[in-house]
Amino acid sequence: MSIQFGHKFREQHFPLINSKGFTSVNHGSYGMLPLVLIEKLNEVTSEFYSAPDKYVFKTHFENYNNALSAMGQFLGCASDNLAFVTGGTVAVNTILRSLPLEKGDVFVIPHTTYSFCKKTFDFLVDTLAVEVVVLDYELPISHDDIIAQFRDVFERKKVKMAFFDTVSSMPSVKLPYRELTSLCAEYGVLSYVDAAHGAGLLPIHFEAMNFKPDFFSTNLHKWLYYPYTFTVLYVDPKHQKSIQTFPITDTYQNPAQSNFFNHKFESQTRGHYMKLAMVQPAIEFRSKICGGEDHILDYCTELSAATKKMVEERWPGARAISNKNNDCLDSAMTTICVPDEISSAFAHVDSAKRAAYLEKLVDELLDTYKTFMPLFFYKEKLCFRVSAQIYNELSDYEYAIDSLKSAITQLIEEHDL
Repeated sequence: MSIQFGHKFREQHFPLINSKGFTSVNHGSYGMLPLVLIEKLNEVTSEFYSAPDKYVFKTHFENYNNALSAMGQFLGCASDNLAFVTGGTVAVNTILRSLPLEKGDVFVIPHTTYSFCKKTFDFLVDTLAVEVVVLDYELPISHDDIIAQFRDVFERKKVKMAFFDTVSSMPSVKLPYRELTSLCAEYGVLSYVDAAHGAGLLPIHFEAMNFKPDFFSTNLHKWLYYPYTFTVLYVDPKHQKSIQTFPITDTYQNPAQSNFFNHKFESQTRGHYMKLAMVQPAIEFRSKICGGEDHILDYCTELSAATKKMVEERWPGARAISNKNNDCLDSAMTTICVPDEISSAFAHVDSAKRAAYLEKLVDELLDTYKTFMPLFFYKEKLCFRVSAQIYNELSDYEYAIDSLKSAITQLIEEHDL
């Protein structure tokens, strides 16, 4: 493969990165647009405002159908089973607020479930009195052990739905989502795969993987070089009549009526006309300019592994959070715990002060060092997350880690922790 990623590739295709001296190592939060898509955004904006009526009533429908078709090919599933929504949390609420639920329905989720999604389950507990079983396992853990914990609940309870990630956010560990989906089918449990970190991070292809979830959603803006924010939602045909838009609009259909699943969601995408026009260009950039999915994933995975090794050598006592048996090596997003003695400095600090200290660290990273990594406490350990990307090189992470070490040292000294 002649394509060489790294800083030279960044200069050519991602010129905004580092244009103001900012070292970007947090791709997993907001993604990044290549120059060709920025130019496409400007082109589509000009096209819209040159004749908005024509765009809304004609061009929009063409772009909507083309985007569905392109996304179906990318994910290896029928485009009729897909719809676009404005974000991952909207996708989750679209499903959980549409399903016919009853008091006592049981849901199973891992403790690493994204906080916004957990709040949706809290809402269901408070309003419908459903039961949510949270699997609070210890990391590191093997994929086999995660599967065994889900199976144990399925054996003991009549479970309505299992909700789990492809790769969790914080901490970032890869879950055995394909195996869990099959386990759900075995026990007659609905499966929702939250692939907020999915498309572009993992090689997801429904047909090739024989992957058959009931519900699946994946953010396009995080890893697919796509404008912030947009999400594609998959619903198995047997559930589509029940699923309505969130919020409800004029496309509402009684579930007993004829089903036009993705057409229910078309009108809600009109305000996001530019993003629909980006699906094909984003996929083409990855295939034609970047050399395809395998080339992208290989580079990012190798860079992620090199970053883990570098951090543990450069910062003795720091260690990456992952699953046992190298189950998580094929993800380009890494969570690292700082050395225990640093976490211990915060052991007797209440949650409000912890939050204030984290805010100070973030300000220092952004203002003084011009870099950023998500910081959080996980089971009393201070952790941070980095994302490997095709425009990065190892030196970016060396700088970010050194910056964080300096900011933490200064904070501890200033507050006598």
